Amino acid sequence: GADANHTDSLGARQGPGNSTGERSPVTASIHPARLDPMNDDAQLDVDRPSRADSLAGLERLARGQDGVATRAQARSVGLTDDRLRRLVAAGILARIGTTAFRLLGAPSTPLAEVRGLVLDVGGDAVACRATAAALHGLDGFRLAPPYDVAIGRGRHVNRIGHRIHTVTRLPDADRTTVSGIPVTGVE
Repeated sequence: GADANHTDSLGARQGPGNSTGERSPVTASIHPARLDPMNDDAQLDVDRPSRADSLAGLERLARGQDGVATRAQARSVGLTDDRLRRLVAAGILARIGTTAFRLLGAPSTPLAEVRGLVLDVGGDAVACRATAAALHGLDGFRLAPPYDVAIGRGRHVNRIGHRIHTVTRLPDADRTTVSGIPVTGVE
């Protein structure tokens, strides 16, 4: 008789819980080009998430960030730069900066715009000055462009329509978050 648990030619585990031939969530397959015995780079490829799974992962991540995600975050869920370009061309994503994207249908609110700008600038970026004051809810400040963002000295960042400030240092004691957005604190 056949072994109750075996692996098919695609690397899918077969067994009592998977008699339909569907691929199990944890699988590995060998790409045919990698079977060449003369190829020193022959290796086992662990399956990457499917395109649908990668996009769903990006959607889940972005939903928690006002519909915004960075290129690095997209890569972390399995999307390639080529796939990101295609999603932008198809209108599923809108490019909102050098490294940030907004999902189709995600509202373009001031809060989402600030989050997108801070994520796009990346690194040690924090909302500062009037933008931070508005995020903290201080009287007389309204969250509206141009937004202010501070970064550490030595970085050269420019975002048209916004003000990027450099600081020699910003101690952790002067940083906080408001609605998940890194901001300078209120003194």
